[in-house]
Amino acid sequence: HKPELAAAAKVKLNGVQWVFVGFWAIIYPFLAKEEGSNRMLALLKWDVVCFTASILFIYVFMFFSFRADEAERATAAGDEYQLSNVLLPLIDGSMWDSWQCQITFDICKTFFSVSAAPFFLFTIGPLAKLFTHTEPTAFTQSGGLVPVDTWGLEAYLRWFKQDILGYSIFVNEIEDRFSDKDQKAIAQAVASAEQTLISAWRRPASALRVTTKKKLEFHALLKQIITKEKASPELYQACHPDEVLVEKYKLKKQLERQALEASAN
Repeated sequence: HKPELAAAAKVKLNGVQWVFVGFWAIIYPFLAKEEGSNRMLALLKWDVVCFTASILFIYVFMFFSFRADEAERATAAGDEYQLSNVLLPLIDGSMWDSWQCQITFDICKTFFSVSAAPFFLFTIGPLAKLFTHTEPTAFTQSGGLVPVDTWGLEAYLRWFKQDILGYSIFVNEIEDRFSDKDQKAIAQAVASAEQTLISAWRRPASALRVTTKKKLEFHALLKQIITKEKASPELYQACHPDEVLVEKYKLKKQLERQALEASAN
């Protein structure tokens, strides 16, 4: 990869910088040239316009609603009309607790959902490629642009770190019920997979083959260590959901076959 991509991947942004970068990412497409040939930009503008219209509709409707309530209150109490009583709920956010705002918000959500109808075409595989003329892509940890691989090594590693190592109950079980050798093997497998994700894409031609091989090795190691004999049913099911489903299906078919044989006799 280029040195600047690797350097960019290590940059840490603070809260203000994240806001600035996010804001610039939103407005940058609208500053792009050759708008007439960019269908995605037209759809992006449509989405932003509909979203803005929904927000404006909420505040305009609530302004008139609070103004009517204030006029009724002033008339009943014989007081002067106070514009501050109308604007304050719009500013401090208390309007979101009113039933009028909740109903209006549901209406706006429905409108915004309907306005997303043009994007439905992009959920249909062949049509999406016809309109965009692109293939799904993603970024590696070092900033490289690569094809999307939702079932690849990175997704598998993220699942293991979040759904297994991310729960203290599973971590405690691994520490208590598994040997130091097994724990070390799992830690080394995670570290090796992370290193493979960094190094494999330096050679894009072989990256998919290398990462797929590493994923299969990782999965085989988990099947060897996280077994029914060592692990609790919860940990085993969390680590091997596909195997559990297959076992349940086979057991169900076996019971059905036994029931048929019993009824035949």
